[in-house]
Amino acid sequence: MSKAKKILTAVTALWLCLLLVVLTYAWVVRNWTPSIEQEDLQINKAGALVISLKGDDNHETISLNKVVGIDSFIFKQVSSQNGQNFMWLDFIPTLDQKPAQYAKVTDAQKENYIETQFALKLDDTLTTDRYIFIHPESFLSDTTDVHVSDAIRIALDYTVTETDGSETNHVYILGNTPEGQDVDYSTSAVLPDADGKEQDDPTAVSQQKVYSLQYFNGGRTAAFDSANPGNPENYNFTPDPNRMLFTLKPGELKWITLRIWLEGADEYCVNEIAGQYFDMNLKFDSISVPQ
Repeated sequence: MSKAKKILTAVTALWLCLLLVVLTYAWVVRNWTPSIEQEDLQINKAGALVISLKGDDNHETISLNKVVGIDSFIFKQVSSQNGQNFMWLDFIPTLDQKPAQYAKVTDAQKENYIETQFALKLDDTLTTDRYIFIHPESFLSDTTDVHVSDAIRIALDYTVTETDGSETNHVYILGNTPEGQDVDYSTSAVLPDADGKEQDDPTAVSQQKVYSLQYFNGGRTAAFDSANPGNPENYNFTPDPNRMLFTLKPGELKWITLRIWLEGADEYCVNEIAGQYFDMNLKFDSISVPQ
């Protein structure tokens, strides 16, 4: 498979390990700057969904490369405990024999991870509400024996309107979890208020909650027949609202902020993954809300 087909579909590990702080918290020295490069980052959809970038356009698939305006994307380590606020580790103090310090991401570091927006909406022919979930063909995988994809995180950030009219913001961090477990708490990440704190300060970090890509599967229990996507048995399951992302109404636009990054706190964020590639498929699907 060519590099151009190492796909990140829909729509992030590196350097020599300096030390471990809190669980498997690992960052790499700033003097080592290897990177992970992706040449084709995509988001796609299945079934009755449509992807929009402007609100009035319809896409089956969108290329994040075109959205971000680059031919290939290079990920470098950052950290986020909540999937919204990002920090980086400043090693300049180590020149004076002092601990490295956490700092808020500035415009310079924003180039190290992806942040973009897209919208999901239902096909214009639909007239009833549908649950939105993550298609079972979604995955994060490695192209070599080196664990690259395990250090990648994907955050979906969106707002839902409750029955009383109030709005609730949801942010879910997705990634590979050990042995495919539903939720992983084994990695810590930098807190939003850690700006200026030293690397060895335990109050600067906290647990990161990472959901498996299969967690929000809509409640599906049987395997998906990918050889025959039109097989009606693929959608012959009882929807589980707790395993859905949200509900879409006909004509509604659901804007999602997508963030993809290389988690500097992950145990696989080490120098050995420098220059490696990973495959990613992030695919959304829908099913009718039972009446």
